[in-house]
Amino acid sequence: MDDNLAELKNDNVKQELDIFYRESSKLYIGKNHLHYFHELILVKDGHAEFTICDKKYNVCKGSLILISNLEHHEIIADDTTVYKRYVLSISNSYCLLMIKDLTLMSLLIHRNDDFRHVIQLSREHENIITEHLETIQHEYASKLDMWSLRCALLITDILLIVYRENNMHAFQGGSGVIKTVVKVQQYIAENFMHKVTLEELGKRYFISKCYLSRMFQQITGYGFKEYIILYRLNEAKRLLRDSNLTVGEISVAVGYIDVNNFIRVFHTREGTTPYQYRKTALAEAMTLV
Repeated sequence: MDDNLAELKNDNVKQELDIFYRESSKLYIGKNHLHYFHELILVKDGHAEFTICDKKYNVCKGSLILISNLEHHEIIADDTTVYKRYVLSISNSYCLLMIKDLTLMSLLIHRNDDFRHVIQLSREHENIITEHLETIQHEYASKLDMWSLRCALLITDILLIVYRENNMHAFQGGSGVIKTVVKVQQYIAENFMHKVTLEELGKRYFISKCYLSRMFQQITGYGFKEYIILYRLNEAKRLLRDSNLTVGEISVAVGYIDVNNFIRVFHTREGTTPYQYRKTALAEAMTLV
């Protein structure tokens, strides 16, 4: 098992960034669809209907969609137009490490009830973001020196454009409690495979566990325990899709010592077993976003 678990450190297994351009004359992705990446989707032509966290959006040319890695979503594009889009996927660890401004980062990792996932870009900003995505695609393909840093700078500029043009709701990065919540998210990202408690984190960051619980819910949009469950299942999905680890090995890797408990939680949340998810995900990867 130790040799297999070493795969978790393999860059070929744990990709931090992905980007592609795709066209579809017809597309349906079911409502329980969820990526382990954050996604930015720029629509270049055609129409589609997105449902993200029970909110419905009609998108068209110039629409930019922002989807968190913990948000289930459904996508429907009919065959009356060709749905053309760039899809930029960013891992949570890449986001926390490479995007330095907390206000901009909040556009990806923080969600409130009033958050709008779709914005309509001006022609000028659509062109700028298209150029940025094309450059990111080239950097990702060529892997030249410091390609990841250049991609991070371009992603940061995309988020800055989004924030300035649309005055999207985001938490001010200067707030001490915001910094604490981000540190908690970073700690969870590094330690989700172990037991993580509010009491432990309260002591670590010198904050009342009750206050931390309340602010974590307000800032991220998720309760603390719910966030950890979703984070673990998200990582499990990544491993089911991108590694050869067994279900038992994945269970341990994401913090569930009892594999039967892991399977039960997975089935309750996802409506399918880990084995069936892996089978379906591998089939979808051949044809779907």
